Amino acid sequence: MIRTVLTPGNSHDHARCKVRGCPVVLPEDTFTEWGQSDFLMASCGRPTTIPQHDHFPLQLSLPISGSCLHWFGPKRSVILTEGEAAFIPSGETHGTSKIATGELLTITAELEWCEEHCDVAAAALRRAKLSTVSGKALQGILWRASALLRARDRDELYIGSIGFTVMLDVFYQLGLWPQRRMALNSPGRLRGVVRWIDEHLGEKVTLANLASLAHCSQFHLIRLFDRFVGTSPAKYVMERRLKKSRELLRLPGADISETALVCGFASQSHFTRAFVRRYGVPPGAYRTKRQSAGLGFPS
Repeated sequence: MIRTVLTPGNSHDHARCKVRGCPVVLPEDTFTEWGQSDFLMASCGRPTTIPQHDHFPLQLSLPISGSCLHWFGPKRSVILTEGEAAFIPSGETHGTSKIATGELLTITAELEWCEEHCDVAAAALRRAKLSTVSGKALQGILWRASALLRARDRDELYIGSIGFTVMLDVFYQLGLWPQRRMALNSPGRLRGVVRWIDEHLGEKVTLANLASLAHCSQFHLIRLFDRFVGTSPAKYVMERRLKKSRELLRLPGADISETALVCGFASQSHFTRAFVRRYGVPPGAYRTKRQSAGLGFPS
């Protein structure tokens, strides 16, 4: 479920911008905002030039009406009109100039938020290129989002669901497929094994043990995981351990060696190697950045 923290009033001060790493300073009341630090929707409905800049979260720019000139770096620009969407990857330079009366909706999201909520791997998002895609199918709900953002009593769940839907649609058009999760029609015994894994991550988990729980051979269990989960039992266990470790490292006072033990790693060094392979940074650096900024770690 999307959590929300409203911006007081309808003003936006980029000097205190919640978009991590954003250096732009704009007049107050330029934007109407909704969201929090790792997922933010903003609407601009007056002629405004946003100078070229970059920031850690990725961004979608979607004209609800009118058109704007969107810069991608120093040499490339495109005119965005109603029914189009621009995808700006994390760290890419971009800017906007209004050239016709209208409204521009932007959505910014941390890579970590996308990985957890959209189930799209952060590594795939880092490899994605600047691109424009069709937004025609989204125009109806974008208009609704515009009205909801300015409503006195905003429907938080409705706004969040629109932003989430728009994000997934753009990802789909870019070929950023969600990581496969367990199929809804998976056998009950496989679901029981998955639940057991989540409840015993701190213990030694073997293929023989899991096969025994599923009342099948080890070979058949591997086939079940491949068909309904999309990965092997060993890789699934490792992924769940790493995900749990990341959740624990966000907590105040998190200890790396204790986290490694709780999540079932053989040693702190084993945990560190696996964490760096998966997320590109060591656990200590992730903990420091995540706790100090309260946001996702950049690539």
